[in-house]
Parts: sequence; C-alpha cells; structure tokens
Amino acid sequence: MDLNLAKDWWGKHPLEQERLDLEVGDLHATCRYQRDEFWIQYHYQSAIAASTQGIQTGKEEWSRHIARKLPQSIEITPCLPDRGVVVRPEQDFFLDVRAKAKVYVRVPIWLRFSYAASDPQSKVELPSVVLSLTWFGEFDHGELCYWISSSAKREYQRDEDRLFLAVCPIHITNEADEKLLISKLRLRVETLALFVDNFQLWGNETRVTYRGKDSVSKVEIVGGPPKEAKQATKISTPRRSITRAMNLRTFGRAWNWSGSYDI
Repeated sequence: MDLNLAKDWWGKHPLEQERLDLEVGDLHATCRYQRDEFWIQYHYQSAIAASTQGIQTGKEEWSRHIARKLPQSIEITPCLPDRGVVVRPEQDFFLDVRAKAKVYVRVPIWLRFSYAASDPQSKVELPSVVLSLTWFGEFDHGELCYWISSSAKREYQRDEDRLFLAVCPIHITNEADEKLLISKLRLRVETLALFVDNFQLWGNETRVTYRGKDSVSKVEIVGGPPKEAKQATKISTPRRSITRAMNLRTFGRAWNWSGSYDI
C-alpha cells in the first residue's frame, strides 16, 4: 500500500502481509508485519542536521520490534516534536510598548507508529523533517531545543504542498517599558495538542506577555483549537500537560549547532 498523498496517511492501516510505504515531508518509511513482529525501515530525502541527532539520511537496515500480542493493524498518528522549538523569524521585528502581534509559525510534525493498540509503549516515533539542535538560554542553564527559521507571517495562509507542517499561532503582548526586539523566541510545542481541520494541522494558540529583559514572560496555552479552526478535531494530546499559565523565558539567547530548517 502506497501512502504518498499528504491527506491519507494517518489513522489505522491493516497490513496482513502487505508492506506499507509512506512519504511525509522528507521522511520515507516502509512498514510490514511478520508474525508478532513489526518491522520498519526509513530514510530521509534531505536533512540539514542529521548528525546532531544520530539520524542517518541514507537507507537504514530494518528495525525489528516484537510485540506481546499479535498485532492486527498499525495506527499512524501525527504529533508535535518531543522538545521545544526555537523560532528565528526570517526578518527580525520590533514590538512597540503596549503593542500586540499575532504570528503564525509552521512546525514539522512527528509520526507515531503504534503497532499494538493494547500497549502504549509499542510505538516508534520519527520526525517528518530532521531539525538541527540549539541551546536556548545561558551556558550554565538552559534547554536543548530544535531550531527552525520561519516567515512568522501575520496572517494564516494555507499551503497545500506542506500539510506536514502544523500551524502554531503565537500571540505576543509587550507590557514592558521598552520596545521588544524579536529575533528568536522559544515555542513549547511539547505542551501543545494537535488538531486537524480540512487536513490542515494546528497546534494550540500560545499567548506570551513580555514584561521586560530582567523578568520572565507569562506564557499561556489556550485550550482547544485556535479560532481560525473552530471546527477542528483533536488528533493527539500534549506530550506534557499544563493546567495554568507559566512564567518562563521566551525571548533570549540561542546557539544554533548547525544549519536551520526554513519553514
């Protein structure tokens, strides 16, 4: 079975001695069953920073997984990356005092291959695009994140050729007494759910309130799908759930270890 179209790859797929070939983003994967075993082989058409994550871009040997029970089908679920993302706007911009702005960032999704429905640990996760890594924060304390370059557009525009990218709205308010230069910002995608509306993937809206360079920002994850996709259906839950607003650094230093992926 070939799943080369962006609109038909997620959900449950019976294998029954049949190979499942899948192309999403840069990822090319082949799955098959053999008795109680799930086999998967994958490679990437292109990768900028594969070496930073130990992911090879060429053909891989088969990866073999033995399940506790005989699998009947494989379920493929899109999900957001397993760590935060540092976003570099293609063009830096200033946000005036008391001004507000909403930008849309596209984040490459991951694919979760669940081969035994009764066991949540029976899964394999692969990124649709291999991203480079960056360190956000100071040298002695910070967080390892992925790095992307984004157009950070002020209006949402559908892109039929890149439906493997989830649209994540970010609403920024500057409550400081000085202009805010936005050249890098950290988006905590691991705290976002994933929704789908007419095959477009969406993350929750993130609201960030900037309080000044010597203060942490208030970060709030808005529950439910963004207003641009009110009829969207949730297809994956956050990797890390939060129930209240967080006070965290969002604008600051980041060191890119290799090339970036342009969104």
